[in-house]
Amino acid sequence: ALAWRHGDAISTDLQTAVLFLFGRDWGNMPARKQKGLALAAVCPHSPTAAAELLASDWARVAPQAAAWEERYARHPQVLHEFGWKYKGLKRFADAERCFGKVVKLAPVLRDVMDLGNLHKERGDLKRWREVLDGFLAAEDVAGLAHDTVRKELANHFMSRKEWNTALPYAEAAGESWTQWGMDCARDCQEGLGNLEKAHEWQKRVSERYPKAETQWYFWVKRTGYGDEAAAEAHALAWIESLPGSTAFDCCTRGSIHALRGRPREAFAAFDEALKLDAHPYNALHAALAAMELGDVASRDRAIAAGRAYAPKSKETVVYGDELLASRRTAITNAAEVVGPSVVTVTVTQVRVYRTGPVLPFN
Repeated sequence: ALAWRHGDAISTDLQTAVLFLFGRDWGNMPARKQKGLALAAVCPHSPTAAAELLASDWARVAPQAAAWEERYARHPQVLHEFGWKYKGLKRFADAERCFGKVVKLAPVLRDVMDLGNLHKERGDLKRWREVLDGFLAAEDVAGLAHDTVRKELANHFMSRKEWNTALPYAEAAGESWTQWGMDCARDCQEGLGNLEKAHEWQKRVSERYPKAETQWYFWVKRTGYGDEAAAEAHALAWIESLPGSTAFDCCTRGSIHALRGRPREAFAAFDEALKLDAHPYNALHAALAAMELGDVASRDRAIAAGRAYAPKSKETVVYGDELLASRRTAITNAAEVVGPSVVTVTVTQVRVYRTGPVLPFN
């Protein structure tokens, strides 16, 4: 703060102040207008000032928008703001023109996605794909931008079950060795039925990324494919290495015990999660684990804890896909845990797992 108070009314300091505000509070239009006007007063042709005024004071800019677009035709910062403004005004042809200019001048991920989504939101998937494929051909692209676009394309085609179309994008994203890239490759190979390749991707994720150590084991149990002993050992090693336990860690431990056929250990873990956090999710799992043991008192205690839960906001807790289809009766009656105002039970979303009663996540 002291440094900012010593800033001078010169273009360098004013531009730094503009960019600092944008990074911290980009939605504060009155402040952006104030700083944009201050910079424009000192440096009338500053692209940064023009971009700020485009975003924050359209009434001033609108009469001269065509002239500004021509003047700043080689300034991506200004063209980007024109694109966003026109999109907000539903002037889609104008937005497409401005985003298109940016992508040709300086193809960066944000503007490529903006242009692509402009087509996608209007149902033009052919042009959406052309924009994203065109970006993949660009050179000197920073960081993981190409892999982010590959994941976007792969996820789109996977959502349509067009697995073969998605595959080259997904595999290339996986080769970035990011967790999300490898998850994408795994999902596509699984969708194609190539469980050996999907298993290898999942193994790589769990071996490389923290908090993903147990996912390999859960994946093996869900699909019935892979090296269960190695995956189990990897998951247990991580669980035992934890210096303490959060409610999430306890739920994970309970899931592993349940899948290993150790109901008492599973209940103990879920019960500990409930003690740490009486969220309806934990209450439901503790109650179901107690029911499996025939422990009515513990079941009722879990239900009472769940009913007493006070949401911090107007949240709706949806249960379903974490629970085994063999527990449909318990799931159907699960609203008793916290009452219908807090919990919504969607039985049709229940996934059938090959083994084990409870999984908190895939």
